[in-house]
Amino acid sequence: MFAPQKNRAGQRTYRRRDVEMALRIKELLYDEKYTIAGAKQKLSSDMRGVNRENGMSARPKAPTRSLNHHLRWQQNLVRVDQRRMW
Repeated sequence: MFAPQKNRAGQRTYRRRDVEMALRIKELLYDEKYTIAGAKQKLSSDMRGVNRENGMSARPKAPTRSLNHHLRWQQNLVRVDQRRMW
């Protein structure tokens, strides 16, 4: 469920879904007052429910920050080119 990858030096590298999972676990434990076993069970059932409902993985499909940055950069290039044409 929550197992961050390690790089060659042995340091953990956290992906977006790892951080989202950690925040969800924190929310279940501290805000919703679940026990560790209860939170684990809730996460498992949530993931199974999402997979069954839409046939997709439980991982959200949202554009990454780098993609948004790249698109803004391209948009600015187009604007600069248009100004030069006129």
